[in-house]
Amino acid sequence: MFNAIKISGYKGIADLEIFKIPRILLIGGKNNVGKSSVLEAIFMTLDRMNPDLLSRHLSFRGVAGVPLTPDSWWRPIFSNYDLSKPIEICLTDSRSKSLRFRVSHDPKFTAYNVQQPSVAQQIPPKTTSASTATPVQALHISANYNNRSIQDSHLLIQQQGFVFQVKHAEGLSFPGIYLSSTTRSSPREDASRFGQLDLDNKTGQILEVAQLIEPRITGLSVIALGEVAEIHATVQGLPRKVPISLMGDGVGRILSITLSLFSCSGGIVLVDEIENGLHHSKLAGFWTAITNACIAANCQLIATTHNYECLSAASKSSAEIDKTCFAYVRLDRRKGNEKIVPVQYSGDELAAALTSEFEVR
Repeated sequence: MFNAIKISGYKGIADLEIFKIPRILLIGGKNNVGKSSVLEAIFMTLDRMNPDLLSRHLSFRGVAGVPLTPDSWWRPIFSNYDLSKPIEICLTDSRSKSLRFRVSHDPKFTAYNVQQPSVAQQIPPKTTSASTATPVQALHISANYNNRSIQDSHLLIQQQGFVFQVKHAEGLSFPGIYLSSTTRSSPREDASRFGQLDLDNKTGQILEVAQLIEPRITGLSVIALGEVAEIHATVQGLPRKVPISLMGDGVGRILSITLSLFSCSGGIVLVDEIENGLHHSKLAGFWTAITNACIAANCQLIATTHNYECLSAASKSSAEIDKTCFAYVRLDRRKGNEKIVPVQYSGDELAAALTSEFEVR
């Protein structure tokens, strides 16, 4: 798990540090203060070998139809749209080892033999003939872990799409899953995760979580119709099983989150607006299930919210199960400058603030 995060130069975050991060961290704050951007920055660091790593934030926010140009795809992720200032993200774990990720604009980079989009390519040696060299705009993407280089690469935009040219990369990876606030999880991904748990006879907890939202569900199974596999629910009173995608948002949302946690052992699950689709009366049971799942799967959860009932339920659940596993951070943007200041609460401090009816969202 990571217990400290530092983000510089990403979107509206000029400089932000959050320390003492436990197993479960909720992030709150006013609109447009940078809550979702924190999740995106963390996921981008974990997803750093994906040619789409710098564009996936658009799909997370439901944006489509963007022209394939550096100004449209790259410039918006740099603070103040300034390509001259690099993006730097540092995630530090409990052993004080840091994963440092850096993205900088490299307008003078020369590409060699670029042909296929979205494919990591090994850069040919410098003896490659000049006739195959093409000056292009590129981003230099690098990473190191514990002061050891684990990635040195360039991301290019070509007519065919995004291309990675990799000079050096190691297989060091940290599992990470991002769940957007605006789009539902892929039924195929959920089915795959459920199937893996089913192989290990570990689907009982998933069924219990689904029953929190819809008590009439008596069973869950993966059914493949043609090339499409999806989780189906057996529901009391209905003559046939129902695809989860056709049930309410609450059932699908809670299943996606729980399946992600159990499928990301040793990693991080990032959830934007975690309370979406859930009725306030279900939040207490939801947070009990989520806290137990994080502990059982040895997984870290970082999520955003601006819901009072969600904060209250999370605080109570952590107090009952393990008060050291939960914290809340509210992001405040100081007037007159761009600085975002984190105000952090432990589980006990949040409970006291909520009891006193302080505004902490």
